[in-house]
Amino acid sequence: MLYRAISEELICITQPTHAWVSGQLARAWGNETFGSFAPHEEVCLGAEQHDIGWLKSTTPTNRLGGMVAA
Repeated sequence: MLYRAISEELICITQPTHAWVSGQLARAWGNETFGSFAPHEEVCLGAEQHDIGWLKSTTPTNRLGGMVAA
């Protein structure tokens, strides 16, 4: 899990969420300054899924071990 403290608050980002953002950045990559890449779809999918193994272990839970409602 990635943690970022802002003032007195803490933002927690799970690894799968971080991976999804990476995939979205990959999909938006490429312009006149920065070239694109190939194979595009495969690289984007790989970026999106690169931390999927953390899905179960980074699910937020409460102190009793139950999942936190969104």
